[in-house]
Amino acid sequence: MYTVEQIEHRINKEVIEISELTGLSHDESILLLRHFHWSKDKINQKWFTDSDKLMEEIGLKAVKELK
Repeated sequence: MYTVEQIEHRINKEVIEISELTGLSHDESILLLRHFHWSKDKINQKWFTDSDKLMEEIGLKAVKELK
């Protein structure tokens, strides 16, 4: 059984890895992970195939354009 601290550490580690890979913010990386059910393999495949399409698919492209 994992402690709450261990789970939080694991989540944070995953978010940091995706953030570093994609250049997205912490919050954007969480959205990406949740969209793909925390599958980094799926994220990698989609991100390197067409990151713009992926951003649009999860609704981040529109938000980025508004800024």
